[in-house]
Amino acid sequence: MNSLPALAEMGYVLGLDTFGEVASHIICHYDAYWLIDEVPQREAELWALIRGHEDDLVRNHLTDDDCRRIDDELDQALTSSRHAADDSPAK
Repeated sequence: MNSLPALAEMGYVLGLDTFGEVASHIICHYDAYWLIDEVPQREAELWALIRGHEDDLVRNHLTDDDCRRIDDELDQALTSSRHAADDSPAK
């Protein structure tokens, strides 16, 4: 989360359209991203990173190859998760 491309990938995965939406998501779910003691500093860094790009579409910062790679990674993770669930002992 220290670059616009990383935030663009995150936004793509989460189905968010703009960098402002990605930043708002991160701040709303800060506990998944940062230690509580770091929140003020990390939030300031995040807003500084996207300043001037709040309304930019994350998709405009990704190539078609990026999107295919991300989609493939998500498909592989989903397939692995399904196989792991199928292989787990019944409860």
